Amino acid sequence: MMKSIVCPIAKAASETPDRPALIDASTSLGYKQLDSAVEAAVANLRGLGIKSRDVVAILDSNSIPYAILFYAAFRMGFVLMPLNTRLNQSDWRRQLNMADCRLVIYGDKFKSGIGKLHAANILMIDLQELMMITLSFFQNQIHL
Repeated sequence: MMKSIVCPIAKAASETPDRPALIDASTSLGYKQLDSAVEAAVANLRGLGIKSRDVVAILDSNSIPYAILFYAAFRMGFVLMPLNTRLNQSDWRRQLNMADCRLVIYGDKFKSGIGKLHAANILMIDLQELMMITLSFFQNQIHL
C-alpha cells in the first residue's frame, strides 16, 4: 500500500496562519491562505478526475501557482512531473507517453508550443486558468 507524504501546510496554517508562506514580486500568501489554495487545487484536480498515483505534468517556470500544485501533489498522492522548459514538443511527447501522464498543466508562455502537442488521452489545461478557478475566493486579494 502506497502512503503519501504528509503535507506540512495544514499544521503551519493552524499554528501561524498569517506568517508568510510564499512570496514573489507581486504576491504574498500566509500559511492559512496557502492551505486554502492547496485545498481548492485538490478539489479542482479531483474534479478533473485526477487521483492518487496519477502522473500530472507541469510545464512552466517557478511561481506561486507551481508551488500550490506541488503541495496539492503531497495531499493527493499524485506524481507531479516537471517538464524541462528547454526541450521541444517531440521530447515532451516522449516523456508524457513514457510516464503515462493523465494531465498536463502549462504556463502562458508555453501555450503555443503545448497546443500543438496533442498527446492522445491526456488532458491539458492552462495553469493560470486552473489557478483562477482554484483561487476564485481570492479574486480581490491576490493577482497571480
